Amino acid sequence: MLNYADCYLEKIELHEIGSFSTFTICIRLIINGVLNGV
Repeated sequence: MLNYADCYLEKIELHEIGSFSTFTICIRLIINGVLNGV
């Protein structure tokens, strides 16, 4: 959850160019967390 919150805040900060790539990284981190059972 903390990683998701950090990603969300980072996505807001990078709302300009690169926000999509940051969002994609967030999704991958979330998926990895779920797979790891975190």
